Amino acid sequence: ISACLVGSEMCIRDSPEAIRKMFSTGFAPCTLLSVPLFHVSGCYAAFLLNLRAGRKTVMMYKWSAEDALALIEKERVTIFSAVPSMVVDLLRHPKFKTTDTTSLFSIGGGGTACPPSFKSTISENLGDAYVGTGYGMTETTGVVSLNSKDRAQVGSVGEPLPDTEVRIADNGEVLVRGDHVFAGYWRKPEKTAEDIRDGWLHTGDVGRLEDGMLTITGRLKDIIITAGGKNITPAEIESRMKFSPYISDAVVIGDPVSYTHLRAHETGRNL
Repeated sequence: ISACLVGSEMCIRDSPEAIRKMFSTGFAPCTLLSVPLFHVSGCYAAFLLNLRAGRKTVMMYKWSAEDALALIEKERVTIFSAVPSMVVDLLRHPKFKTTDTTSLFSIGGGGTACPPSFKSTISENLGDAYVGTGYGMTETTGVVSLNSKDRAQVGSVGEPLPDTEVRIADNGEVLVRGDHVFAGYWRKPEKTAEDIRDGWLHTGDVGRLEDGMLTITGRLKDIIITAGGKNITPAEIESRMKFSPYISDAVVIGDPVSYTHLRAHETGRNL
């Protein structure tokens, strides 16, 4: 839970005006917990953090944008964080405009790459909301980096937490080192030795560091190597597709059979 606590301190440190504005509304901090407790984001980043802070927590049995809106209005929810698709689902629901969401101040997205329209969709529907995104995994106690500054880049998952080291390997893989990184897998020494080498956790995620900001572009095992020798990640293709106003969501999945079929019918043009 230490990583989550440090993350909260970063938000307070880097956005004092936003935090001050939230408390000036008169609504007591209240979190809508809409993700499963068997995931680190639900158990650590939300439930245990709220428990330690003594913050009111409203829990959902399963996700429903309509039910979530009703709870936000009834319980005066101030904080909502989930995977980006759930946040967009909530904001684009037909009943959003007719629901009293004046208490909702903080919106967060994580667990997967945020689409380019994520922040703009929030701004269009909740102009005064404090928007946050981040990156983490179970092996890092939930959080590695957080977007808590206005300088955050589009698609970025923010800057690494204090005392958290992040570097990019030659193959593009994101490596993490810090006190909050787990000691190892339960009764799986071979897997532990495979994922933790020289003190660095090999996340399996592909990304880049620019001006201290981390961007996740995909998973190492999902990299597509074109006939021209270029590396492309499904997340990059999805991100481009989501720029279109005619596409609400997109998922790109590699198909080795189709790829082999295409290679067999090449006409000298790179795929």
